Amino acid sequence: YAIADAETRLREDPVRILRAARFAGRLDFELTPELREAAARHAGDLSKSAPPRVLEELYRLLASRGSAKAFRLLDELGALRVLLPEITPPPDLFYTALERLDAHSEGDRSRVSHALLLGVLLSPAAWPLLQKEDEHDYEGRIGDMIRPIALRMTLARRDSTGARQALAAQARLATEPRGRGSHRFVRREFFRDALLLRRFLGPLGPEEGDPLPHWEQIAHEAPPPDGEAPPGRRRRRRRLAPHLPRGLAHCVELPPLGIFAQHVAGDARGEAALRR
Repeated sequence: YAIADAETRLREDPVRILRAARFAGRLDFELTPELREAAARHAGDLSKSAPPRVLEELYRLLASRGSAKAFRLLDELGALRVLLPEITPPPDLFYTALERLDAHSEGDRSRVSHALLLGVLLSPAAWPLLQKEDEHDYEGRIGDMIRPIALRMTLARRDSTGARQALAAQARLATEPRGRGSHRFVRREFFRDALLLRRFLGPLGPEEGDPLPHWEQIAHEAPPPDGEAPPGRRRRRRRLAPHLPRGLAHCVELPPLGIFAQHVAGDARGEAALRR
């Protein structure tokens, strides 16, 4: 894969480095030596690029085919260390999760939420926190980890909150479901992303005795999350009558003169004026 006059093009817009990695991963191409050298030289310039543009390219890259290869390439070029030093160098678990994400989404971005994509992206930084057995506030610790990243990359609050909840839920999914609290848990809005993230990342502990099938069974039997209509049925919206001043509701179909006449009925001077 090549870009004409790579040195100039990447100096003008370093975000093209992310785009080149995405195309190389999706099409299973290799970068030309010229492009690879230019990308490595200008990787540091990504810190000067507009965060919303960088974030959008990362979302596209995560949801694209071949995302594992693309992120390996970004790591080799030094671009990942510039954008997300918190996850560098990524462990093998990260690339395995990307391959599973790829198999799930099949390159269709509409099949995954931004919160789920962020959960996969930030999993290398969250995984050590989740493995602390004496920790009692996983969501708080993960929130502390995500906060500076959210500010730096201008993450939407809904997406960063969803990613935090889905990541923190991995500690709950590592234990056996018990009591009614488990049924309430699977009805939370973030549970679907948390369950998918668990499938991508694998278990926190040994695979033997993994409670995931039990959680999946409860989720299968549970009603839809609060506020969500059952599949195949659309919630009917109540049609509200238009608000009218009291005493004028019977006038809505009358012409303007009729409305005036009705409104001044009982006023002798008004009736006389209308007759003239």
